Amino acid sequence: MEQIATAIANVKTATARNAVGMRQIQSATEDLLAVGKTLKVLVEQYQLGDNGVHPPPSHA
Repeated sequence: MEQIATAIANVKTATARNAVGMRQIQSATEDLLAVGKTLKVLVEQYQLGDNGVHPPPSHA
């Protein structure tokens, strides 16, 4: 019985650590998504036109 209690406690600890790890992964993923969106906006501002010249910046 003592071994079962120890095993259950170990599973509980591992589950808690996994939950923390998953929250950290979620946070990192959200941060990467935000960085990707920002990078996309910046790249779109610097795309060349068909003639190889920068189009004038839009003031929208």
